Amino acid sequence: AIPHATRETHVKTILITGAAGAAGRFLRRELAGRYQLRLADVVPIDDVGANESYLSADVVSATDMACAAAGCDGIVHLGPVSVEGAWEPILAAFSAPGDGVADRMQGGDFCVVERGGDPTGPEPD
Repeated sequence: AIPHATRETHVKTILITGAAGAAGRFLRRELAGRYQLRLADVVPIDDVGANESYLSADVVSATDMACAAAGCDGIVHLGPVSVEGAWEPILAAFSAPGDGVADRMQGGDFCVVERGGDPTGPEPD
């Protein structure tokens, strides 16, 4: 028999912004055990699991997001507040000229995250 090739498995780290909200809590349960989760929110998270870490971070702060995203393999952006609050602060955060979350995300100012490829396929060279 041909021995199976072995490869050290790298557990991907996923940043979830707005992790304290309803969608973030749901996603944490769904991804538990499959990824290392970095939870970021301005709302404290008290039930941090074994494969999770929490960082108090505000998505409208470029410094907070740079720290939160450092070393992550992917980002699931669920913040700022959605159904838990009024729309006006959300729209202001996303549309502030030159300082909005959308501007920074589209400009790639947070960090370099490799894109593309098959997440279940072989590791890149």
